[in-house]
Amino acid sequence: MPAGRSADKLERILQYFITHPAIALEYNSMVEEEIVERAERGDSVCEQIVEVWRVLTGMTLEHAPSTASLLLALRRSSHASHYEALAAREFEVEASDEVVRAEFEMIRGSLELETVKGELQRLMADPNPNLEQVGRLTMRERKIREDIEQTKRRQSMLQQY
Repeated sequence: MPAGRSADKLERILQYFITHPAIALEYNSMVEEEIVERAERGDSVCEQIVEVWRVLTGMTLEHAPSTASLLLALRRSSHASHYEALAAREFEVEASDEVVRAEFEMIRGSLELETVKGELQRLMADPNPNLEQVGRLTMRERKIREDIEQTKRRQSMLQQY
């Protein structure tokens, strides 16, 4: 996936984490599996996602926090004005929870696909690649692509209504 498209998707995750905190909490595994490592490699949007996620998961409330309470908790961040701008932009669109979940699934799939492709490239660069691992990753890649297509169809149906 071209870097620009990946960055756009990551920015969308950041926006949804801020504007749909209850749904964001459903995607802890995505952050742990796909985002934290990218943040550690210096991806600035991923660093912001991790910052928001850590604040969000650290808020001990009976219910998921509101966008306003999350922004208040992030007010000391050097990215606070960016977070507020993302929230304002999202409230102009007001995506439904179902659409947000579908988009999260598509983005998670595309990030996982990117990771699997990188692993496949790394394995294939070896003069004697582990063919069993290549086979497993190829099957995983195929499954991810199928899941993405299924989610696209579901998202298309959701957006029609």
